[in-house]
Amino acid sequence: MAKTKSVLETRRDQMFPQLSSQEIERLSRFGGVREYRAGTVITKAGMVSEGLVFVLKGEIEVKQGGTVSQRQTIVRHGPGHFHGELAQLSDRPSLVDAEALTEVEALVVPAARLRDVLVQEASLGERIMRALILRRVGLLEEGQTGFLVPPSDEAALRDRIARLHADRAVSRAAGTKARSVAVSRYSGERMQRDYLELYARVLSPNHYDTVGPSVDVRDRRSVRPGCR
Repeated sequence: MAKTKSVLETRRDQMFPQLSSQEIERLSRFGGVREYRAGTVITKAGMVSEGLVFVLKGEIEVKQGGTVSQRQTIVRHGPGHFHGELAQLSDRPSLVDAEALTEVEALVVPAARLRDVLVQEASLGERIMRALILRRVGLLEEGQTGFLVPPSDEAALRDRIARLHADRAVSRAAGTKARSVAVSRYSGERMQRDYLELYARVLSPNHYDTVGPSVDVRDRRSVRPGCR
């Protein structure tokens, strides 16, 4: 039987897209540029993040949350890539840690402006939203629903399997928790409800009263491509 590939293996390009300098420029009106020194903690698991971080220069390392001995690198973001999670759309705590590996210059788009991106930059907003959804689907909660293992790291895989085999109570608990999480968070009904609520908030007339002038998405035929 062929091995089933993970979302990370099959849709990595969509999960971690690289934007062009022109695309990031289009997003600049929604945020501001920040600089981080090497070693700066940008995101901490359990804390609410400040927003999406689009890397202009330098490199950011993203790791799963947990103790130092348990954390595994998920991805490293370079210029054109962005760090962020689906949780930011609802101001929920992050599930990962992110740290500046080098001196980093980045465009930071606050969580409060992400909804504006979805409306005013629809094509880019769609790519960003797809990436955030795929990241959530591919992210396992360390020690609760399973373990993340870096690609091609046989030693880490053996270690994780050995730990689960040695502690059957942890193994059973992880399986039970994983099923509960999948049913509660990723059922078709739950995702449909969440996104209907999200778009209802984005398209609410009251939303535009608070963010100022914007593109009227009710009649996009009147807007020429490239016009602002």
